[in-house]
Order: sequence, then C-alpha cells, then structure tokens
Amino acid sequence: MKAIHEGVLKGIGYEEYNAYLTEVSELYRGVSAVEDVLSESDRMQKLMANALEKTKILPGSIEPKITKLKFDIIRIKKSISGSPSRSEVGEKNPAGINNYLYNATLGLRDSYGPTPLHRKSLEIAKKLLTELREEVTSISKIQIPEITKALKTAGAPYISGQGID
Repeated sequence: MKAIHEGVLKGIGYEEYNAYLTEVSELYRGVSAVEDVLSESDRMQKLMANALEKTKILPGSIEPKITKLKFDIIRIKKSISGSPSRSEVGEKNPAGINNYLYNATLGLRDSYGPTPLHRKSLEIAKKLLTELREEVTSISKIQIPEITKALKTAGAPYISGQGID
C-alpha cells in the first residue's frame, strides 16, 4: 500500500504500526478477561455473604474473609477504572489501567503513529495488567474456594456456581 502524499512529519511504517496495534489488541483482551473474572468474583462474594447470613454459626470465622474479599475486589476495580464516586463529583482520580490503555490507543488514531508517550502508557498498562491478573487469579482460585469450603462445612445453603461434589 502506498500513501497518498508524504506528510511533514516522518511516521512509522506499516509493520511497526501493525505490531503496535497487535500489542494494544492483546492488552484489551487481557483487560477484558480480568474484568470478566473480577465480575464473576464480585457476584460470588455477594452470594457468599448472603449464604453466610442464612447459616447458623457463631460470628467471627468467615465474616472477615468475606469482608477482605469484598475490599480486595473494590480495590482492584479502582485499579482498573478509578473511583466511581470521585468521577461522579468531578474530583481528580488516580489513573487506572483503562486510562493508560486509552492513552496508548490514541497512538493509533493518526498516520504519525504512536509517540514515546503512547508507548510509555502501553508499557505501564502491561505492567498493571500483569499485577491485576495475579491478584484476580488469587481471588478466583484461592480466596473464593477457601470461603466456599468454609461455608459448606458450616452448613450454608448451596451457592450458585459452587459446583457439585
């Protein structure tokens, strides 16, 4: 493919542009997967809290675990999108992974290609995704199964999604 005219600024080549596009696309897929698992974990946390209310056990053994899970999920959501309450009132929000990903995407909007700032945003987003993926995996593979097992042992009602023994 040949450009219609030469621009004043020297842009990147098609191969480099496509490689950057591939990186951004992979990052979007990764963030979507983390958000999906986090959403399911949030749903499970709510169901477990509800099941605990219907369980006849002494307080103190399971509640702290469910509360910790709830606050871990809230913290991770803020790491992804920022604070919804701060956004509501127009207060400055610490940048989340979606902010860095959005900035990285802006490098695909013109023929010049991604600038060093776009690339820096992409690298920060990749690093954040790695950290978030580890945290969300820990929640879904360790915390939730441990709490589910404790609830089951305590005689809690069946929790949707807990599976069959």
